Amino acid sequence: MSAKPVADASKDAPVVTDISNSDVILKYNAASTIAKSAMEAVVQKCTPGTKLIDICSFGDQFILDETSKVFKGKKIAKGIAFPTCISLNQLCSHVSPLSSDPEANIELKKGDLVKIELGAQIDGFPGVLGHSFVVGASKEEPATGKHADVVLAAHHSVEAASRLLRPGNKNFLVTEAVQKVCEAYGTKPAEGSLSYQVEKDILEGTKQIIFNPNDQQRQGFKSCEFAANEVYCVAVYASSGEGKMKETSVRTTVYKRTDSTYSLKLKAARAVHSAIKPFGKFPFSLRSLADEKTARMGIIECVRSRVVSAFDVTSESADEVIASFMYTILVFANGNTVATSFPVDLESYKSEKKIEDAEILDILQQDVTRKSKKSKKPKAAEQ
Repeated sequence: MSAKPVADASKDAPVVTDISNSDVILKYNAASTIAKSAMEAVVQKCTPGTKLIDICSFGDQFILDETSKVFKGKKIAKGIAFPTCISLNQLCSHVSPLSSDPEANIELKKGDLVKIELGAQIDGFPGVLGHSFVVGASKEEPATGKHADVVLAAHHSVEAASRLLRPGNKNFLVTEAVQKVCEAYGTKPAEGSLSYQVEKDILEGTKQIIFNPNDQQRQGFKSCEFAANEVYCVAVYASSGEGKMKETSVRTTVYKRTDSTYSLKLKAARAVHSAIKPFGKFPFSLRSLADEKTARMGIIECVRSRVVSAFDVTSESADEVIASFMYTILVFANGNTVATSFPVDLESYKSEKKIEDAEILDILQQDVTRKSKKSKKPKAAEQ
């Protein structure tokens, strides 16, 4: 009698989507490598006279081109995890203009404080990156004053955070450390700004870190503990002003789908909702949709019906500046991997202020890197 076929137990086994799975690490790293390459290309393009829309369009196309080259032949989602945004000076983030927006034709000039956000994803595993710099700043002609203060504050803040994301540490430990770093440079974190745990297909996951919370925000915010095999996207915004972001007249162009369902009435809204399905729950720019007029019309009902949420553009006061850095960090039991970061030429920024808190200085001296497991040497064969 012939034997019965053995059922493939692996088909029923749950798919592991955290970084205890080496395949998941591979995809995070692949997405992060593309994000870092995109950032390098975008930064090189940020020269005086270049228009914002040209930079944003270039960054998005770069990510699409590079993600199309990896994991060929596999039926997995690939592409943009966060659209390229270029926010200047007092504007906080999320500026990704359409051709009809006044911001589209703004040209960079020497002395502008530029904030770039972008991200790539492979199979729903994202590498998201944020970087700030002053156009024209160099070792020979460094940025000074408030421009230097905010860049150094934001940079050292995210560096400290990357070292405190250890299993067993709690989120408010990061909150307090970032507050101390920013205060050392006479700056403030953006009030109530959040960083999130990252999960497959999700940039804003379960666990959160809050920065510069007011009394009401602190009282209602949930404490959490970091654990091994988690991933976080940590973004710190350091302001030369009060850190209280205000609404602006800059039109919102970045959105993401939500879990809400609603029977959309307008044809334009249904067209938009259908067109954004390939982005999953990752943010997208209206610029990526084929028909700008339809996108403008349809997104209004989508927002009102809460089937999408908006990434509004906020701002400090006009005479202030704000800098930000954003890392994607993989947390392991034996140390972390900073999957996305971009080098800062610290000699291009000269501040009259510095960090003097011994505890913070000690944190910044710590090694953030994941320790590789040492392979055991085989015992010599017995004679």
